Amino acid sequence: MPVTMSPYDAKNSESNIRLTCIIINPEAMCRQVRGERKVLYITGPQRSCSIEVLETLASCNAER
Repeated sequence: MPVTMSPYDAKNSESNIRLTCIIINPEAMCRQVRGERKVLYITGPQRSCSIEVLETLASCNAER
């Protein structure tokens, strides 16, 4: 999936082994609709959305 890492300024920042921020490239975003309690999305090859990433992390018991 095409993503970009958040910028890192080595001169003014401390190293961090955690993944703090990734940005999904706009052309890789899948279609999604958000309701009050649910999010529906249509995934495809090389496409994803933030909620799909969060659901995948949750299925692995990863912390947010």
